[in-house]
Amino acid sequence: MLDSKILGIAIRARWLGFGVIDARGRLLECGMIFYQRRSMSQLKSAKRRLESIILRLPPSRVALLRAELTANDEVASVRSLVRALRMAVSRGSISMVSMRRDEIRKVFSGGKSRSKDEIASALVGLFPELAWKLPRKRQIWSKEDFRMAIFDAVAAAVACHRSEVADPSAASTSP
Repeated sequence: MLDSKILGIAIRARWLGFGVIDARGRLLECGMIFYQRRSMSQLKSAKRRLESIILRLPPSRVALLRAELTANDEVASVRSLVRALRMAVSRGSISMVSMRRDEIRKVFSGGKSRSKDEIASALVGLFPELAWKLPRKRQIWSKEDFRMAIFDAVAAAVACHRSEVADPSAASTSP
């Protein structure tokens, strides 16, 4: 269990964020994969890159942040990536947990409701190497910065790790 890793994934319509933490809660790697949702070649490339991350840093568990989608064309590309992720996970006999945003907020809340910006700032406190990637706080009228997908993915991995530490029997659930 000492060498186990948790891969957090947050999939968006044109990019996905990922973050890998180890059993001690240290951030090993994080990043993004970009693709054009209507380009089959770029979508295939994104799937291959996602599979290569799983092969290169074999996680013991994958924490997928459930997508919050609005447009129909976004759903197709995200569903395609989720299917590819599920196939890669099942080939590697890796357990996968699908996390909701409220579950992640609960882990970071400390008794109060937290925004995505507050959670991202808390992650910078845990992992100072993320500080340069932290976007400015989003104004209500502006779009979310694409880098927030990294923080969502790392937050999913941390939330999964903390739930395993709190309840070791939770780690035995299957995909």
